[in-house]
Amino acid sequence: MTTETLNTASANPFASRYINAIRFRMLTSDNNRFGDRLADLGGKAAIVGPHGSGKTTLLESLDDELCQSGWTVYRFRTTERRRSIQDMASRSYGLEDAVLIDGAGHIGPVSWHRLSRHVAGAGRLVITAHRPGRFPSLHQCETSLPLLDALVAELAPTIADDLRSHSHALYEQHKGNIRDVLRGLYDHWATLS
Repeated sequence: MTTETLNTASANPFASRYINAIRFRMLTSDNNRFGDRLADLGGKAAIVGPHGSGKTTLLESLDDELCQSGWTVYRFRTTERRRSIQDMASRSYGLEDAVLIDGAGHIGPVSWHRLSRHVAGAGRLVITAHRPGRFPSLHQCETSLPLLDALVAELAPTIADDLRSHSHALYEQHKGNIRDVLRGLYDHWATLS
């Protein structure tokens, strides 16, 4: 691969299209289906963890699993909070519906109280949050250096060993936020010659 090819954005193995294709990984060998765990928790649960720990990635995997099991899934992100909350509140949900709310920790108590009445009829309700509280925890997301190493090796297998010290430094700098580490590696890739 030439330097010219190496430095193009399309050749960057840490481009968002490659990062977004990564599926959720367990740190342990626990292979239970999350849909089964969700049923054990009464259908309402939270995916909890700090920034960049895999909450959204796990929610996407759960979305796929629920769809394959026949649920009608409604997924919302609260980054566009007002519109998302209005969209959630504008629908009626039944027992065959699953509502997945990414970033529910950003919804204040008054808005949450109003919203929870609208989604109460859903058969499944899963939120992501940085801290436990609103629902029992379905899963506590966390990161580790071995997980980071595995992701980097998957994305850039030919230079993963060369990137290890830099990726570990980024991991410390970003306090374990793997999403930010991968963004940092995207920028670092552009400097390689």
